[in-house]
This record gives sequence, C-alpha cells and structure tokens, in this order.
Amino acid sequence: MKIRIDESIEEMPYELEAYKSNEIAIYTSESSLRNFIDEYGIDEANPVYYYFVKIKADKNKEKVFEDAEKVISTYFPKSDHGTSTEIIRAAMNKEQTRNEKLLNLGIQIILITIAFSNAYNSFKGNLKARANDFKLL
Repeated sequence: MKIRIDESIEEMPYELEAYKSNEIAIYTSESSLRNFIDEYGIDEANPVYYYFVKIKADKNKEKVFEDAEKVISTYFPKSDHGTSTEIIRAAMNKEQTRNEKLLNLGIQIILITIAFSNAYNSFKGNLKARANDFKLL
C-alpha cells in the first residue's frame, strides 16, 4: 500500500524511545488512522487496535499520572487499558529479573539433587555388588 510521506524526522521528538531498524513511526490523527484502516484493513496476524500514549511531566508527576488515568478510564474499561509510570516499569523489570533468577536457581537445585541421587545410588549399588562378590569368595 502506498503511504504519502509529508516529511521525515532525524531524531525522535519529546525524548521518545527510538524504534528498531525494521519499525517505522507514523504520526497522524486518529481519524486519519481510522480512514487508513477502513481502506486497507487490519493485519490478519495482529488484528487489534492499540495505541501507546507517553506523557512527559516535569512537575507534579503523580497528579498528572492520576489525571491521565482518570481520563483514559472514562473512555476505556480498566480491563482494556494499562497505565504505568517509569517507577512502576522499573519495579516490574526488577521483579521479573528476580523471578527469572529464582526459577533458574530452583531448576539448578533440582538438577543437582538428581545428580547426587544418581551418584549415591550408583555408589551404593557398586558397594552391594562388591559385598556380594566378597560373600561368594
């Protein structure tokens, strides 16, 4: 499909995170996006409407976050949207890292337990076999 490009940007505005090399950003109004979707349809592999909104506030960040949450909640039910601050995202990343480390540690403990159990059973089996050999002698 052909997309008319009015201009391009050299760096991301408003300190937004840069995109990967295979991604592009299109800045347009919601009505233009809806018209585009109506004309060309939605990607069958990813058939959802979703938007990312990033709000930058220098002062009174908690109040701005609460107000933005209220506005979004008036239009979308809580089950259909998610909001987070940088502090919440950092905490979630830290918790995810901790959970991954605990899972790895648990798996390692299980594997080490199995290895020691196998070694013990092998050693004990060999001792029993040797004891039986000595009894025969």
